Amino acid sequence: MLRWTALFAALAIWRPAGAIIGGQPADASMAYTVALVQPDIEGNPRGYTSFLCDGILVSPTAVITATECTSWLSARDISIRSGLTPETQKNTTVSEIVTLQPLNYTTLSYNVAVLRLSAPINDIEPAELAEPDMTSPSYGSTPGRPRQTALRIVGWGPTTNGTQSISPELTYAPVDIINPSTCADKLGTCGFSLVSSEKICTSSDGRGAAAFGDVGGPVIDEQGIVVALISGNPKCAQPNSIGLKLRLTNRKVADFIKANAFSDGG
Repeated sequence: MLRWTALFAALAIWRPAGAIIGGQPADASMAYTVALVQPDIEGNPRGYTSFLCDGILVSPTAVITATECTSWLSARDISIRSGLTPETQKNTTVSEIVTLQPLNYTTLSYNVAVLRLSAPINDIEPAELAEPDMTSPSYGSTPGRPRQTALRIVGWGPTTNGTQSISPELTYAPVDIINPSTCADKLGTCGFSLVSSEKICTSSDGRGAAAFGDVGGPVIDEQGIVVALISGNPKCAQPNSIGLKLRLTNRKVADFIKANAFSDGG
């Protein structure tokens, strides 16, 4: 019981649950977006399964998510819920958590973890990840024409503010990449530090917003390739909210995922 008391004390400080506010229904091509849930295991005083964060199925035996979703948990505390409908959904337990580096809540640097599964998920096509040599999403140099800004965030969870339960359907919303200097100024007022080499910064422009429950979920481009991973949001689901996304094209991030999420190393 003391173990669980410590866990829920951590929850009182930071609660990851939340969702894409104002999102639209996603289609089957985004089914690799999975939910991290806390299983109903002996000693859990809640006595039920609770929603934690999102994740991305990158191979039949591995899911990537944000380190901030797992830093206070062990592998036995997490299950992966896959499937788009109640009829097809199932939970798969996690056997191991591997993080790129310890979590820094101020910088959110290299905020990525690999969850190795105890059994393969074979009924869902894993996500196609951006390669390090691909053009990384970034704010363009041409005035009025930022390049590769037609991105979408995808996630599970409530579609309105004020609730913590998981949504019965997967949703997505468009986001725009914003100027790094503008982003840094805004994040600085919230106590966050932007490291541009590994992150992109986005704004929802009032069309939908990611909340803490969407952390760990995918950011996809117009071709359906996952180019980034949703990291922290200084403000949860506010109009025009600023959000951090971890670049999967970053060489350090890509090499970490390749080495730990794929049994053949690639």
